[in-house]
Amino acid sequence: MRAPLSRNEIEILNRHVATLAHQLAEIGSLLESRLGDTNEFTVCAKSAQREFARFADRVRRHATLNRDDPRQSSESRPA
Repeated sequence: MRAPLSRNEIEILNRHVATLAHQLAEIGSLLESRLGDTNEFTVCAKSAQREFARFADRVRRHATLNRDDPRQSSESRPA
């Protein structure tokens, strides 16, 4: 059964996603500084970071829209 996310759950998701996006960026940067920008691990880490950043942007936009929409109540709504 699908359950909608509440505003609070969306905010929590947004914070977790932002933290993970930051950690993935750090991993990519650390690998690049140690192994170089053409190393297989570095390339894969940077690719994963870019893909996750796209997801993080979508979550951030959704959280911002949800927060700024005065018509939204504190009730759950579909994500």
